[in-house]
Amino acid sequence: MAKIETFLKSVVETNGFYRNVVSQNQISDPGNIMLYPILTRKHLQENRYNIFSDGYEKLYYAQQLISQSSSGTSGVPVYVYWDPKDYYCSMRVLWNKRLKYYGIHPYQKYVKFTLNSIVGGEYNDEIMWLKESPNVLNINRSSLRTPKDYRRLIEKIEEFEPKWLYIQPYILRKIVEAYITYNITPPPSISYVESVGELLPLELKDRAAKLYNAPVANMYGSEEMNGIAYECPFHQMHILSENVYVECQNITGTHPFGQGEAIITNLVNKAMPLIRYNQGDIITLENLYRPCPCGSTEPVVSKITGRVYENITVGELDLNPYMLLSTLSNINNQFNSILTSYRFEYSKSNRRLVCFIELTEQKKSWFENLKNEILSVLIPKIMSFGVTVDICHEEVHNWNSKHKILEILD
Repeated sequence: MAKIETFLKSVVETNGFYRNVVSQNQISDPGNIMLYPILTRKHLQENRYNIFSDGYEKLYYAQQLISQSSSGTSGVPVYVYWDPKDYYCSMRVLWNKRLKYYGIHPYQKYVKFTLNSIVGGEYNDEIMWLKESPNVLNINRSSLRTPKDYRRLIEKIEEFEPKWLYIQPYILRKIVEAYITYNITPPPSISYVESVGELLPLELKDRAAKLYNAPVANMYGSEEMNGIAYECPFHQMHILSENVYVECQNITGTHPFGQGEAIITNLVNKAMPLIRYNQGDIITLENLYRPCPCGSTEPVVSKITGRVYENITVGELDLNPYMLLSTLSNINNQFNSILTSYRFEYSKSNRRLVCFIELTEQKKSWFENLKNEILSVLIPKIMSFGVTVDICHEEVHNWNSKHKILEILD
């Protein structure tokens, strides 16, 4: 707790937003984290340019900060900024664990699956991959729609010969099925698979481990925090306490252990500190009463509720949520962060896809323009599905929990 106390006091000394938090909440001991209010995604949206610590706003306008944007399973866009040295310090915590547990180095070749991974045209999700550097093959996951796409993908992975994969369960399941369908063996170079972004079902984890003949580990993280918890070889997902401090909030209050919403404080980001940020996930956090066989004594995330993606399958086509998320993310960036939330609902019986969008109060008059822009992008992408599309205004968003980007109603 000494590290947390030191960090909090430093933040209050250098950050006007948190000086106001301390003053307005009459916090008598700025080093006591339990006295701070919960920071919600709405607070983060509304104070995007107010949470900078002293001197960092100038660096933001000089484009000298690293920007991380997130909507994930929440459909609520938020932006977090890092001083580059702090960002890499935060990432080093996770890399050290990868090396210790699984022998994975940053310079080894790997494949990652991201949104908006291809630099170029605004809505170009037809490009499937990009060799980002000699050791990184970046896959545009929104482009993966048909079995043939996955066949091309596994051929590209075979050609690249990576050491490991950084992959979401939704994509991992499709790739495993493609290997089985086409009776292809994965490249023997792959010695490790890291699952991120969603819940990894145990049956999929076992299938992937058998297929690749390699360990499959969970990494729980976010764009706002980087690594939060990481699975050791003994199947315990330990908190990365050098990077974050994690609490659980439920109806009885906020606690260091138990089940509830993940309340997370990043201990490294000095440019835009996030203290007691409501991540939105429901987790179960357990204390260790004896050291884990891996040597760690850090608390363990034993369960994460939520973070499950669904997809619409029509014939051989998959209308996957990553394509929908990519579309809205691109448009939101083009319109200078006009959206405060977005989500999709699909009716199987009517073959009707509805996109619900919520605009900032000052930009509600832009709804029709934005609606036409979204339709102009979405309709060509899903014409082959025989699916109708509509855009509706979301009047009230539940800020206290995540909702699914894509929800199938019947």
